Amino acid sequence: MKAIRIHEFGGAENLRVDEIEKPTPGADEVLIETAAAGINYADTMLRQNKYLFTPKLPFTLGFEVAGTIAEIGANVNHLQSGQRVLATIGGGGYAEYAVASAAQTFPIPENL
Repeated sequence: MKAIRIHEFGGAENLRVDEIEKPTPGADEVLIETAAAGINYADTMLRQNKYLFTPKLPFTLGFEVAGTIAEIGANVNHLQSGQRVLATIGGGGYAEYAVASAAQTFPIPENL
């Protein structure tokens, strides 16, 4: 799958489209097919290595994601495949698929 990643810290010119493996959700997680990813202060500061932590490089940015659940983990009971959701995650939202904790994943109402 395609993901936008950084291999070195700095400006937006350091963003790179890479081909990486599609992630697999753990027992308490869901795999989301990304429709939209938030671009926020944390992402821009982390890209410059000016955030609260320094990630191991290469790193896929994106702390917020919205899309459709492609897979659910074994312990997930309140969400289902095919459901439209949004989630806060610890990185990985700038990709075709992202893994999120089921506890941090919320259904998108039908009227939105």
